[in-house]
Amino acid sequence: MAVYDFVFAGMAWFIETIGVAIISLFLGFILANGAARLAQEVFAHAEVNRLLRKTGVMADVEQFLVRLVRISAYAVTCLLVLWHLGMLWYVTVAVLGLLIVFCVAEILINLLDILPNVLFGLLVMRRRRYVAGQEVRVDGVAGRVRNVYLTELTVSTPNGDMISVPYWYLYRQK
Repeated sequence: MAVYDFVFAGMAWFIETIGVAIISLFLGFILANGAARLAQEVFAHAEVNRLLRKTGVMADVEQFLVRLVRISAYAVTCLLVLWHLGMLWYVTVAVLGLLIVFCVAEILINLLDILPNVLFGLLVMRRRRYVAGQEVRVDGVAGRVRNVYLTELTVSTPNGDMISVPYWYLYRQK
């Protein structure tokens, strides 16, 4: 009898927890689509696109807002299901951990991109190799130095074009 009670209790837990989560997920997705349709009707009735076109915005803002409503409703549904299953904390920690890893990787990639320019820029500024008004030739294009920044040199050509030249490019040419 004890095994029967154990199996029955396990099945009841499974049906109660997983079944309610699956039903909640389906109902949430149905409600999300209904909310998106309602939002589409409201935005179409308000003529959001027509009003924004008068201000110069040519994008389909109504469609963007409808998609935003749908995705937000999907996200809320998934969060509620995860909360019901008791997994919200773990998923939140995992997502935040991945977000932190991606942010650190992005910062490192940007530093690798800008660091050579900053180092060469400090070297150029220290040696005063380029000054405003100086004639320079970069990759076969002649012009005058207009500004000397930390990461780049701006050169104006005789025909009026402004060219931004990163310092790493100047040192690579030599």
